[in-house]
Amino acid sequence: AATYARYQAHPDTPPLVQNDAYSPRLSRLFAAYEAWQRAHSDEVGTLDFDWWTNAQDYQIRNISYRVIDEGPNLRWIIARFDNYDRHDEIRFRFVREGRRFGREGQRWYLDDAMEGTGRGGDGWTLSALLRNPAG
Repeated sequence: AATYARYQAHPDTPPLVQNDAYSPRLSRLFAAYEAWQRAHSDEVGTLDFDWWTNAQDYQIRNISYRVIDEGPNLRWIIARFDNYDRHDEIRFRFVREGRRFGREGQRWYLDDAMEGTGRGGDGWTLSALLRNPAG
């Protein structure tokens, strides 16, 4: 919710990357994608859009959220919003991790995001885009 509030408050400037909110798995995928980008600066990778808004340009409004718990360590947050005249829905997968401090030290991390069916022309899955940067 805080990320989308930033998109609304500053429509010309996307929020800063929130690496500390990513799970270790998602952080590794982003690091590998960024390494690929540095090595292929002349190519456009699979993340040629803002995955939080599923667009290159955005004017976010009418946001709603739904939480689906799938056990003590897995949760989906579904964000529905309008971007200009298009309605969209992105599902965010959160995992609870943090083994060093026991149950009390665990926290929720963003582990993936999915739009549409999550495949091909009917949508995308963030982790799949990061694993295959050249498309």
